[in-house]
Amino acid sequence: MNTSKSHLNILWVQVWVLAAVQGAITLTWLIYIVVSGILQTQRNAEI
Repeated sequence: MNTSKSHLNILWVQVWVLAAVQGAITLTWLIYIVVSGILQTQRNAEI
């Protein structure tokens, strides 16, 4: 019983790590979209 409980804990750690990686990727894309929009606006203002 004890080994299956620790096995479930290991699986939850993997789930949380995967969620953190997915969150980091999503946050990076959001920052990229915002910054590229700002740069596009600045470039259009210079022309």
